[in-house]
Amino acid sequence: MARKSDVILTAAEVAKKREQAVKLKKEIAKKQAEAAEINAWLEAASVIMGGLPQGNEGEQEEVFAVGSPPESMTEAVERLVRAAPKPLPKAVLKRLLQEEGFPPEKLDNYFYTVLKRLKDKQKIMVMKDGSVAIGPSILFG
Repeated sequence: MARKSDVILTAAEVAKKREQAVKLKKEIAKKQAEAAEINAWLEAASVIMGGLPQGNEGEQEEVFAVGSPPESMTEAVERLVRAAPKPLPKAVLKRLLQEEGFPPEKLDNYFYTVLKRLKDKQKIMVMKDGSVAIGPSILFG
């Protein structure tokens, strides 16, 4: 007999929570992309207008700094590949980038552009199985 403090989980409940988590991650990524666009617009406005109006404490700061990617996708890919103990499959690399806040639409064509640029600079290698590893310029720099 179950006590009041016992917790019973069903596979359906777990699946539902996983679906909610995936949906929430997609919503967060979309909002982060919107925030990045607004920040870019504000930055452009700052250049045109000679600076943004100062906030309450007299400091200029990025309006949506929380949760936005702190680096370019190129930098992030290079960092992730360097940190990996073995070559990363592209699907895993894309998932890691999405978890870091890069919007899903950037993980289509632009992702492959980034890989090509890094490969051309010999910062990464694409293995026969398609996984991504550290390139010769990093290994033998």
